[in-house]
Amino acid sequence: MYEKEVETEKERLNKMITEAKDEYEIRNQEQVINESLMMLPDCQKRIYNAYNDLKSLLQVIVMFIKTSHLTFLRCTGNGGIFERQRRS
Repeated sequence: MYEKEVETEKERLNKMITEAKDEYEIRNQEQVINESLMMLPDCQKRIYNAYNDLKSLLQVIVMFIKTSHLTFLRCTGNGGIFERQRRS
């Protein structure tokens, strides 16, 4: 998201420079770009951490299902109707 925003804002900055806009506006636009660039590492880190959390959770769920002899519900795909199914 921020990567796309950076590209959009850079295009806007180039247009402002081409149109010889006020120096104050150009500096503000550069600041917008810099703030977006600073957000990229944080977003990437949060996505990486969320991915690892989800991966760990899925591993626990798979391990539970493999070792469980409990009866569980399975969606039949028939309008949300569930049926009991015994794990083999």
